[in-house]
Amino acid sequence: MLASYATERFLFRIRDRRRVALSTAAAMRPNTIYVGLPTVQTVIGNQAIGLLALYIAVAMPLYNLLSPLSSELIMVHRSDMRSFLKNAVKSILKNPMVMAPLCGILLVSLGIKALPLMLDRSLQMVGNAATGMALLTLGASIEVSRVKKAFAYCWREVLMRLFIHPAILYCCLNTVGIDAALKNVAVLVTATPTAVTLFVMAKGTGLDDGRAAEIIVLTTLLSAVTIPMWIVFLGI
Repeated sequence: MLASYATERFLFRIRDRRRVALSTAAAMRPNTIYVGLPTVQTVIGNQAIGLLALYIAVAMPLYNLLSPLSSELIMVHRSDMRSFLKNAVKSILKNPMVMAPLCGILLVSLGIKALPLMLDRSLQMVGNAATGMALLTLGASIEVSRVKKAFAYCWREVLMRLFIHPAILYCCLNTVGIDAALKNVAVLVTATPTAVTLFVMAKGTGLDDGRAAEIIVLTTLLSAVTIPMWIVFLGI
């Protein structure tokens, strides 16, 4: 996240807050469930599912919280510190993708581990429909005429998502001497393409949802080449 923000803001001197916010969010939203899970299961085997569950338990809440949170903070204008804090808090409280994980953490901390059955099933039905609707909306938002130019616009996000982010994680895990099996799982999942939820978040927070769609499509297509490269690099 910080690497993406620093790259956009200081290296390429991008002034458009919406672009910087989208790039930052895209860098930290791997497709853990739909790409990461089957990849880990196929490449490493069922014995890695426990490690993946551990990774998901730690990383997913952070991704879901920090991604929209960082976007909101970047988007808020900094006229003065008091106004900045006021606007930032207001934007965060209005963002369901920030409040949802916070509410979940609060419920767990209060010892509430299960919702009433009727409410749980209702929310599960809505959640199951959300991914399908997101994919339909994503497909409908893609302009075929822009496909050839998409990589020229989004190459930095693609590079950050598929190479730089997993490389940073690999170096960090190597430095702290983490278990090799857990390191392989974490890096492999982090090297997956951008999650579809980026499009949902971009749509809901006023970011460039068209560019978000292009990032998702490009990273998904290119991951067919880059994920095998990471598998070879990790020696799995």
